Amino acid sequence: MSNAINPTKSSFTVILDNLRAFIFSLILFGYGVISFLVTDASVSRMITVPYRGIILGVSSFLLAATFVINILKKKKIFPSKITLLLTVFILIYSIRLLYEVGFHSDMLVRDSSEYLLYWFSICLIPGLTFLDLNKDQSDNYRLFSWLFLCAISLLSLTLDSQSSGSFGEAGRLAGQALNPISVGHYATSLVLVSLNMFFTRKKAKSKNLKLIGRLSLFPAFLGTYIVFLSSSRGPLIALILCCTILFLSLKSKDTNIIDVLKTIATLAVIYLAINFIFTLALQSDSSFVDRMIGLFKGDDFDDTRFIQRPELIRLATQQIIANLEGLVFGSGIEVLGVGYPHNLLVDAFLSTGIIGGLIFTFVYIDIVIKAIHIATSSSNSWNWLGILCIQQSISVMFSGALYASNSFWYTFFAIAGMSATGWRKKVVE
Repeated sequence: MSNAINPTKSSFTVILDNLRAFIFSLILFGYGVISFLVTDASVSRMITVPYRGIILGVSSFLLAATFVINILKKKKIFPSKITLLLTVFILIYSIRLLYEVGFHSDMLVRDSSEYLLYWFSICLIPGLTFLDLNKDQSDNYRLFSWLFLCAISLLSLTLDSQSSGSFGEAGRLAGQALNPISVGHYATSLVLVSLNMFFTRKKAKSKNLKLIGRLSLFPAFLGTYIVFLSSSRGPLIALILCCTILFLSLKSKDTNIIDVLKTIATLAVIYLAINFIFTLALQSDSSFVDRMIGLFKGDDFDDTRFIQRPELIRLATQQIIANLEGLVFGSGIEVLGVGYPHNLLVDAFLSTGIIGGLIFTFVYIDIVIKAIHIATSSSNSWNWLGILCIQQSISVMFSGALYASNSFWYTFFAIAGMSATGWRKKVVE
């Protein structure tokens, strides 16, 4: 009797684990796939809003189910100091956002409902589900994420960089519902996850994963090519820094001369591929060179309709120190009449004042350090998620708003959850 029941339980558990891993990837990268269904930006919400609604519903169900299960199991949760500080900041920021929407909506650049939708429905509620990942299913989480990223990058090849509105006029790869920065970051994530799969292929638990690991350099080349076509500096800087961390994390204590030669050969191939990709990007009407030159000049856009990022930060700083009340309690969730400052640390001080800003800065630094530890640990099977958190943490320093940086919050909560439950250093391949 027991022999007949066990296989059924095992199959159900496998299905449940795969479903949860799929939902994780759908929340994190699903928008990148859905956005390609949008062919007219003016009616994009006919597609994107239902997707967001599904994600909100699934996330709410997962949170409720986790809460009930923890009660039934009488599971005691002891949050870490960082998660407590993170909770305090989230409460402070949420109160500030509700106050601005309720009393100063006429001074905001977006419709009031946009801020509530982005912060609570897109960032916060789905993000909370990342606090409780299945620690034994890292391979499934990574595989589904990698498949989503491969699909996004392949679909990106269908985009026409010369017909994407103001971004297309600058020769940057973009879609009707996907800006060049997002295209670049999805491609960067593909490169990082692919390289992680390649370097950890020998530790894979199945032959299929080992085979995928051997072939994963090809998607890495594809992602690098799309990063160049997007002509976005944030993704490129994140790619360079994260790849540097990946290469430095390769352990040498167990290597022999054959492994060294293989590594040298791999780096040589990557070097040649990057040169080839760079040439293709230049021949595809990409504005990559102009954008990189603009990095040193301080120009973000040639078009004068856009305010440059240094100017945004300067305006935000002026607003923060304009009066004592704003310095202590915050002066708003945006630069008045302009928008968010495109830097999350500045954003934190702007919206929550010096107290909230210092709390967020401390939490941000701590989570990034933990992410680096995870990313550089050869024995931690979640090192791929650590490197994605680092990527997102870099991204929001160039283009991000607290109320709208959902991918950042997802990976941020994931690393915070690992630390809080005490299994960050225990998860091994």
